[in-house]
Amino acid sequence: MQTPDREKGSRYFVTFLDDFSRLSWVILVKTKDEVAKVFKRWIRYVERESGAKVKVLRYLTSKGGS
Repeated sequence: MQTPDREKGSRYFVTFLDDFSRLSWVILVKTKDEVAKVFKRWIRYVERESGAKVKVLRYLTSKGGS
């Protein structure tokens, strides 16, 4: 989803949601191609903090553009 320019230049955000705990993370990105890098970093963070491996991924999109 596109957002207005912010002070650091982020125009988009990606949301990660843990269905089990209902925790959510919103991460600002400048371009859409940053999402893969942010996702890999988020997976490492969640696995390190929880001590468990991520087993199932579900991908949802807003279909709001390219």
